[in-house]
Amino acid sequence: MMQRNKMLTDIREKLQGMSKKVKDEFVMDFKSMVRDINKIQKTEKDWDLFKKYFESVNKDFNKKLREINPALSTGDYRLAALISLNLNIKETAAVLNITPNSVKLARHRLRKKLQLDNSEDLYVFLSKL
Repeated sequence: MMQRNKMLTDIREKLQGMSKKVKDEFVMDFKSMVRDINKIQKTEKDWDLFKKYFESVNKDFNKKLREINPALSTGDYRLAALISLNLNIKETAAVLNITPNSVKLARHRLRKKLQLDNSEDLYVFLSKL
């Protein structure tokens, strides 16, 4: 995570330097890219805060998920946390900044990783952890 932020910071600084050297028609594009990088870094900080507070309330949530499947990704943990808060697909998509169809696919993959059959409700399962 820290390497990613360092790399994003380096890219942002290079873009800012390049924006001073290019024609005016490209300056807005460079500034837009810098804003996007800043948004990504802010989102990561927000997730870190969310994770801290979520884990303080749901102490063993990640541990229990790891016991079920140690190969879960960070994205899987994020999705599971949002589902356990009973966010619907559109709300989850907005929080994760992805499309509702991507959330549906991610939920399906998470169900498989957690070895749940179609009759089990994902929210109910996660809220019991």
